[in-house]
Amino acid sequence: MRHVLIALTSLFLSLSPMATRAQTGFDRSRLFFGGNFGMRFGNSTFVNLSPQAGYRLTDRFALGGGINCIASSLTFRSTGGTRLYRE
Repeated sequence: MRHVLIALTSLFLSLSPMATRAQTGFDRSRLFFGGNFGMRFGNSTFVNLSPQAGYRLTDRFALGGGINCIASSLTFRSTGGTRLYRE
């Protein structure tokens, strides 16, 4: 009985969609996109734009990459509030 149960289980797993899901070629439905966007303004100005793209190889494993673009500046003011200089 135990051998029959093991045989049926292995047959079920081999016929499951996860096992037969192996595909050749490029599948556009597995692409994903994301990223980050952030802003802060004031004496310290900061803008961040970080787009990312990837490809899902399996349900638990994906490869991807992205770029990170940051622009920042710092404004120095006198005690009277006039702008002295900006970096």
